[in-house]
Amino acid sequence: MNNAGERLAAAIICLTLTGLQLIIAFLLCVQIVRETRNSSLRKKTVFSPLNIILMTATLALLGDFICNGVYYLFSTKKESATLVSWMYFSSDMFLGVTVHCYLLFSWWRSEAVLMSVLGSQYKLLQTGIRMLPIVLYGPVIPSFIDLASPGQFDSDVLGEARFILFFIFGASATVLDVTFVSAFYVFLKQFHDQQSEDERFRIIARHGICTSSQGLASMAVYVIGFASPLREWRHVFYAASHGILAAVAVTMILMKMALQNASHSQSKPSAKKIPAGQLETGAQSRHLPNFSKTKMQTFVNILFALVASALLAPVLAEDAAAKGPSLSVTGTGSLTLPAECATIVVAIEKNGSTALEAQSGASKITAKVMKVLADLNATRVSTESMSINGIYNYTATPAVITGFSAQTTISFQTTKDGAGKAIDATIASGITTLQSITFSANPDKCEFAESSSNATANAVKDAMNQANSAALPLKMCVSSVTSIELNARSQNPGQNPPMYALKAAGADTGTVLQAGDITASASANLVVQLGTKCL
Repeated sequence: MNNAGERLAAAIICLTLTGLQLIIAFLLCVQIVRETRNSSLRKKTVFSPLNIILMTATLALLGDFICNGVYYLFSTKKESATLVSWMYFSSDMFLGVTVHCYLLFSWWRSEAVLMSVLGSQYKLLQTGIRMLPIVLYGPVIPSFIDLASPGQFDSDVLGEARFILFFIFGASATVLDVTFVSAFYVFLKQFHDQQSEDERFRIIARHGICTSSQGLASMAVYVIGFASPLREWRHVFYAASHGILAAVAVTMILMKMALQNASHSQSKPSAKKIPAGQLETGAQSRHLPNFSKTKMQTFVNILFALVASALLAPVLAEDAAAKGPSLSVTGTGSLTLPAECATIVVAIEKNGSTALEAQSGASKITAKVMKVLADLNATRVSTESMSINGIYNYTATPAVITGFSAQTTISFQTTKDGAGKAIDATIASGITTLQSITFSANPDKCEFAESSSNATANAVKDAMNQANSAALPLKMCVSSVTSIELNARSQNPGQNPPMYALKAAGADTGTVLQAGDITASASANLVVQLGTKCL
């Protein structure tokens, strides 16, 4: 069978089961009315917790069949992708509600039986039942993600997540079904040995074994469809596994009918009248389930949560659909400041026949330079380095020292306009080398301190503009920023070609300097999330 034929067969099964489930729902309503026909509290009896749970399960299973039938009919049509996703999600939700209600019904209906058999272990079962929603509605999560964000997540990853959650779903349901079957079997054996007068417990146990076995059969068919070599029939197996749950509904209706007949038999004058909800067996007293307001409130709260989730689903889907792919961009920013300061580095070199003579000569020139700088109000004056080196005659063998050279390096800072005058004055004082001139912004002004942060802000804006421009053809925009990495650079005066000229002999003009503007730059690496809701 090809894939289309397989899906058509599965769709036919589901639609057939839909009709069958409608009949089951009708029979359930008839049975509920029949039970309450002679009751003075008809409304309260009709809407009893057990009837509400059983009717909810019946309607949820009906919805599951309908959704699966529509899914199998349209799953191969690309134009129906949205409808198929909705059916997939709704089917998982309905299946979770169905199994949840069935297990709750089995638990509450057979509470007295389970307590008598399990004893102290009953609390463990009770805890497991209360944790059911987490397990049973887990597979809905990947289905919802696929519905809300089509194509945004790896389908293989979602498929694996759904398989793992369904495995936990099936394992949990299987453990509970095995527990129920074992407890009911033990109870029936005890019941036979004690020859109890009340037949209702026997009915509950027998039908409990039947429904739990049907649940195990449903899980077995699902596993066969997944793991068997007949994988081309897997959707047929899946539909059949859901169909077995309809048999569970039939069994539960039959149990209600049997319990009603047993109650009528006990109410006859010839039969020993047993107080409602109580059974006396020898010296031991057992009670039928007592459905308190707390239990009913718990069930109603669960249903309310499911309804609320369904109502909120479109809002959450819209928000999730707004999210798109991620994008990495790099932006740059800069800020231009006027050059107001000049940092000048000069060097003094003096030779002598001895080291002391060389150093003494260099010190005299250094003192003159320092005095000149003080007169010019130069700032940040400092001696950068000082050294004495021997002067060798390499023509002799071996090389011999013929004298010594003393070097001193001084740096200072002046205004841009005073740089030329300072250079002329230091040259006149005896410096031998003008090593460098660097222009910068005034560090004492607030613009200097703000330049780095402003450049960073410009870099972030540039990155955001690039991201929005790239998203525009996709009809999207930046919806959120995932990460950001900043890299601020110090002020960059650019290359400093020789922008000065030393005063020539006999010339009337001094050193002429031309300073350019200073640029503070920064870069920003952003990883952004694209979507339809813009920042």
